[in-house]
Parts: sequence; C-alpha cells; structure tokens
Amino acid sequence: MGRHTAPAPVKMRRGYSKKRLTPESVRGEALSYVPRFHPACQRHRDARQDNRNTRRPNERSGKARRQVRHSVEQLAATTVWFAEQVNAAADTVPRDETGLFAVSKEKILLNTSHVYDGIVAEYPFLAGPHRSPKPAFYSKLMSAAGFTGYLCPLFGESTLNVDCPAVFLPATIAHEFSHQRGVAAEQEANFVAIRASTTCGDAAYEYSGWLMGYLYLSNAWYSADPQAASKNYRTLCDAARTDLADNDTYWAKWEGPVKEAGSTVYTGFLRGYDQTLGMKSYGACVDLLVEYYYPMAQGE
Repeated sequence: MGRHTAPAPVKMRRGYSKKRLTPESVRGEALSYVPRFHPACQRHRDARQDNRNTRRPNERSGKARRQVRHSVEQLAATTVWFAEQVNAAADTVPRDETGLFAVSKEKILLNTSHVYDGIVAEYPFLAGPHRSPKPAFYSKLMSAAGFTGYLCPLFGESTLNVDCPAVFLPATIAHEFSHQRGVAAEQEANFVAIRASTTCGDAAYEYSGWLMGYLYLSNAWYSADPQAASKNYRTLCDAARTDLADNDTYWAKWEGPVKEAGSTVYTGFLRGYDQTLGMKSYGACVDLLVEYYYPMAQGE
C-alpha cells in the first residue's frame, strides 16, 4: 500500500494492497469466482429488501461485470468521514503506557462469535456456522512472506499471523471469515470485513475496521492529491497515528526478497482463481467503500 508523507509512512500487508491506486483506476468489479457479493450494486437496498433476503448476489440479473467510478471529491469526503470514525473509536479500546492498542491477541481470537451479527442483519446470505480462527505457530515466516492471514483450503480454517501488531488482527479475522461464508473476490471480502467489524458491537473490532477502511481510502486519495490526503492524515488522533507508526515499523524489518517472492506467488494464486486483478484486488475495495459510505459522509 502507498505511504503517507507525514508524519510517518504507513504500510499494510496481505489483505491490504501495497500498490497505490488512484480513484480513477480502482474498480468494484464482480469476478467470475462464485458466489459473488457486490454491495455496490445494492445502493437502493431499502427498496429491494425482499429480493435481498431471498436472492444470492450472483443470482442478480443484469450486468455480470460492472465498473464503478467515483470522483476525487467523493473519495475525499468519504476518507474524511472515516478519519472521524477512527478518532471516535480510538478512545474506546485499552492502551498501554506508550499509547499503543493493547487488546491482547488471545482475547481477539477468542471473542469472534459475534463478529458477523451486525452485517448478517443487513445481508442475511452471510449467515453461517461459526469457526474459531487459528493462530499460526509459523507466524514469523508469514511475516517474512508478507502475509497476515489465510484460509486453509484443506480444513476451511482461518489461520492468522499472531506475530504482527494486534491492531489489524480483528479486521483480518473478519476478512478470512468472509471467505468461509462464500465471499471469494478479495475486494468484496475486504468490504465485508470492514462492514462486519464496524457493526459487530465490539470496540476492538470496530476500531480495527475503521482503521483498515481509512488506510484503503487515504492511500487512494494520496495517489490523486498527496497534499490534501497528508493534511487529512494529520487530523488523526495521536493514538491512531501511534498504532499506524508501530505497524509500519514492524513491517519495515521484513522488506526483502522473501516478501517480494511471496507477493509474486500470491498474485499468481489469485489469478489462478480468475481474480484477474491479482494483488491489486486488495485495494480495489475503495470504490465499494465510497459507494456505500459516501451517502453517510453527506449526512444522508
């Protein structure tokens, strides 16, 4: 993911695209691996309540593939609104003496049964049996390759990197849970993770989800208008910026050929499943976020 110029660089890994994407280049595109989930195609969800409760996303008539483009102004407004949510949520979680996010990883991994309660009320097809996430004993190897989590194809288990900073662990769990519930495309899984985390009623998950969404949006905005995006970044509270700086410091030490090889291999894996955006698909949720949250940013 692209970096902010001030006050500290920000990066994320697996599940969070490293490459900067401009708002004009990001697509909310339904890919051919099913079942598809396309929240951006459900803007008028109130008028379509009955259909939403009875039809799977890939059963919708009409365009099989749909481009969604948004203006820089819409992206900016949505990012500003997300920054406000981050600031509000940052004070609701425990912090250590240095100001860092201090919810234990053990607690995050155990407290997952409710994570999809909020989003299932909105999208009933995401209901499914609860499966507990598993911490990886080889987490440092995952960090070396640039991964924070994956869905084990043999057992359908969410396997998480528990060596990296805990602040994004809740949103990463929500991301992997989306795959367990039939969301295949990565940009859609990221949207679901953010929406699920921020509506589940758990402070740690809500903060993690808002922060994840903010990073996607702010890095896209930075590509279009670095000065404005950097100015907005400075509106984040000290606690949020401390968490981001800690996350960036951790991942900086893993830069190197192993991480680059991991990115190349995983891009090939995604394309092998017909996710033609490859690793870029992790950043392609920006349009889904703007499509869904821009009306909220406008007070609608």
